[in-house]
Amino acid sequence: MLNEFIVDLCFIRPQTEHGSPFPQMESELNLLFSTSAASAVPCYVDRKREEGLDIAVAQVSGLSVWSSEREVIAYMENGMEQASLNWLSGYRVQVIPKEDAGTCCLKK
Repeated sequence: MLNEFIVDLCFIRPQTEHGSPFPQMESELNLLFSTSAASAVPCYVDRKREEGLDIAVAQVSGLSVWSSEREVIAYMENGMEQASLNWLSGYRVQVIPKEDAGTCCLKK
């Protein structure tokens, strides 16, 4: 059964010379969460530079086969680039079980 998932990630590193903080973030997250394990909408990344830091806050949501937050975290640890994991400063993961509520299913 598919479950809804929501992942919020915060990446912080010292400011770099790149024109935009974390330029590869969307492509990496979209690739990571577009697998047989998960079907995600394109991720949203908000970037800024503040006090000498590059900051990116990303959100990914969609449907997956994961049944717990720990499964999502393990998947990210195994699939993300090591450089991205090094700059991961915070996260929030939610897995919300979905009940099959097709047109032929009635609940009493």
